[in-house]
Amino acid sequence: MAAKASLCLRSLDFYPILVLKFGTKSSEKHFVVHLTVRVLPMFGQSLSTVVAMALCLVLATYVQSVTGFAFGLVFLGLVSVFDLVPISEAANVITLTSLVQAFVYFRQQPLLPDVKVIRPAIVPSLVGVAAGAFFLLWLSGNAMYLLRLFLGSAIIASAISLVVHVRHRRQIDKPGVFALTGLVSGIMGGMFSTAGPPLVYVMYRQPLQPEVIRQCLLLMFAIGQVLRLLMVIMTSQFQTESLAYAVLAVPLVYLVTHANRRFPLRMSHRNTLRLAAILLMASGSALVMSSL
Repeated sequence: MAAKASLCLRSLDFYPILVLKFGTKSSEKHFVVHLTVRVLPMFGQSLSTVVAMALCLVLATYVQSVTGFAFGLVFLGLVSVFDLVPISEAANVITLTSLVQAFVYFRQQPLLPDVKVIRPAIVPSLVGVAAGAFFLLWLSGNAMYLLRLFLGSAIIASAISLVVHVRHRRQIDKPGVFALTGLVSGIMGGMFSTAGPPLVYVMYRQPLQPEVIRQCLLLMFAIGQVLRLLMVIMTSQFQTESLAYAVLAVPLVYLVTHANRRFPLRMSHRNTLRLAAILLMASGSALVMSSL
């Protein structure tokens, strides 16, 4: 696959304007994405906040490209530790960014037949998303310390899952396992827009090809994010700042992912996972400590 990208940086009232055009080409078809992004003044946010958010996006994207998940957890953890924007606003950024990533992926890759294994998890996941979004709304207004405690605990659990060896099963798990996993993941997705950890753990135990697992995860994330986006819009919980940061995130996600593929760190995969786990553990522990 050949890829090319052009990036132009200008300034407008001391805020960055990014213009990005990139294309990808494969032997079967040619898919070109022309993305022109103008990051306008962030609706009253200071330049330092915008730059800090961009750095958080870059670091979260790198961890995502290494581990296959954890973008949302790393981004939320960093944003919350440094108190850059409210958790609900950061979660909305993740929702929009995840939907763009899923759209671009499924435009190029058709669904594989074995993806049907994830069907039992879909409906419970949607129920969980609705419940999680309600919990987020209630906790944001009544018990912010609990919200930070839950988020920190989820991040720590994800850090542990990165370094725990997962044994592959000889047979596909029963539908009930997928249903329960979908419910738990949906709750996390509704609250923090990060449904990954439970699903990732269960899916990587299955005797399936890596690409099938990847498609199952992306499909579940996308379905949940669509419902979550509709709910936050209908309940007036969607901030215009979230849209601005999502516009900033799209080119950054592409550039960091592309750069990591071309110039990977000279470090073993195991050590890279350990480094990502340390980052998650540090941010999760900081959130837990701040909520006590």
